[in-house]
Amino acid sequence: MRKVAYLFIGIASFNLFISFLDGPLQAAQKSIITQISAKNTEVTTQQDISDSLWSALAKNFSLNYPITPQVQAQIDWYLQHPTALYQLANQATPYLYYIYQKLMAYQMPAEIALLPMIESNYNPFVSSSAGAGGLWQLMPNTAAGLGIRQNWWYDGRRDIVASTKAALDYLNYLQALFDGNWLLTFAAYNSGAGAVQQAINKNTQAGIPTGFWLLPLPKQTRNYVPRILALAAIIKEPEKYGIKLPLVKNEPYLETVDVGSQIELAEAAKLAGMDLATLYRLNPGYKHWATEPNGKHKLLLPIDVIDNFKAKLTQLPTEKRVKWDKYAVQPGDNLKQIAKNFNLKPELVKEINDLSSDFIEVGRVLRLPLGSRGLKYLPEPSYLKTTKWATSSKPAFTTPIQLAATKVASIKTQPIASKPTDVKPQPIKTELIKPVFIKAVSKPVGNKILHIVNTGETLWSVARNYKITRTLLCQWNDLHPDEQLFEGDQLVIYK
Repeated sequence: MRKVAYLFIGIASFNLFISFLDGPLQAAQKSIITQISAKNTEVTTQQDISDSLWSALAKNFSLNYPITPQVQAQIDWYLQHPTALYQLANQATPYLYYIYQKLMAYQMPAEIALLPMIESNYNPFVSSSAGAGGLWQLMPNTAAGLGIRQNWWYDGRRDIVASTKAALDYLNYLQALFDGNWLLTFAAYNSGAGAVQQAINKNTQAGIPTGFWLLPLPKQTRNYVPRILALAAIIKEPEKYGIKLPLVKNEPYLETVDVGSQIELAEAAKLAGMDLATLYRLNPGYKHWATEPNGKHKLLLPIDVIDNFKAKLTQLPTEKRVKWDKYAVQPGDNLKQIAKNFNLKPELVKEINDLSSDFIEVGRVLRLPLGSRGLKYLPEPSYLKTTKWATSSKPAFTTPIQLAATKVASIKTQPIASKPTDVKPQPIKTELIKPVFIKAVSKPVGNKILHIVNTGETLWSVARNYKITRTLLCQWNDLHPDEQLFEGDQLVIYK
């Protein structure tokens, strides 16, 4: 039977529970500077990885589950597609050291560092069709419940530091909820705690053991957990499987720098002596051309450029860190069109210029951020689907009270359940789903259609009406997936 503490955790406030988790970890976390490993982000293979971060990671794998037929099937697929595995490992390179260090501070299994390989292919720019985003593919509501900020300027789900803390807190919460059973924890992270508890209840009622392998979970989840264990098995013994992993040095690469005020990303890249695309890749939480005006103004930069960056930053006055343009309103102009030309929201233009309404008189000179004009040409990764398991619908956050209600109902109506045990399953057919990686956007084909946006339409609704993906719609029109549409906007569609 579930322990009394188990139900208490379910009923207790999630925020209080997270605070409880944070307390013992604060001392350990303070000793870790925000750093990311792997200076070399290109694929370079190495036969001996004894000095690599992969080796350190493998030494801290602690789950030690047996290789079941389901896990072996996933191992076999990766061995048949080594290029896919290399690319997954390579894309993890800039972020892996930071996540590994956080896991050690949280005293959590190092296997958790492999979750973003399945969730997002370790690409923080990926957005799923269901709305999940970032390395950890957090849904908006789930992220909000975990304290992640999201606004026009910033999406904490894409921020490496913020999203990792939120994901680890959430995983800690789930593993406590399921009595430390990590297979059930991973399953709940994928399909939701409510779905896992309902599967446990169903097995209990039928007198069937409640270990992960025997639960009637969604097909996606039944494949999700074996993939994690398969990756762990390969990384733990690459020589056994004849695999060469990209070299990732077991040393710091990035560090957090507090800029102190809003700054354009292009200006920050110039001060750091690095290209804008690289800076943006390391700071994917910023959705536009600058850090947010009222945010924390922190940037992740390579350690070897920080001293020079700070020296140049002190010579740049705060008022010059964001460049402004002046625009005189012309006959026929309107607020919405001016905002669109500068890649801004009308509300932001009003705020910057102290406008009380949408009306602007001809000849008035507006103050607009110059850097916003270059946003559309910011070299960022494409918003494409990565894998079927990363882009399928993820559940909304199940609150402790909702889950407790499910548990209480099951206790009243079902036989007493024994604590879940991971029973070795009989061989079953396992569906393998191939990863699809980020590729260059293909040229549009078909007839060109011009769609005029009506009131209330969104990128999602327009894409649905034309039976296309929101990703394609954004690519064709050079739009961000979260961009708001206004009546009268024109969208190009190819059918």
